[in-house]
Amino acid sequence: MRDGRARSRAELLARALRREFAAQRRAAIDASFARMADDPEYQAEALRIAEEYAVADWEALRIADR
Repeated sequence: MRDGRARSRAELLARALRREFAAQRRAAIDASFARMADDPEYQAEALRIAEEYAVADWEALRIADR
């Protein structure tokens, strides 16, 4: 408002709400990832996928090192 960041109180409030909602969204995503770290089914699936792509990963690394 006075310092030129927001033209009105309504704009200031709208910006603050958008920031807060974005922070809440990020916190929810972070919490989901944290739960994944302790989920044995997720860990087993991640390991299975990593094993399936192991050969392709090594080939890509070898090609990138040329």
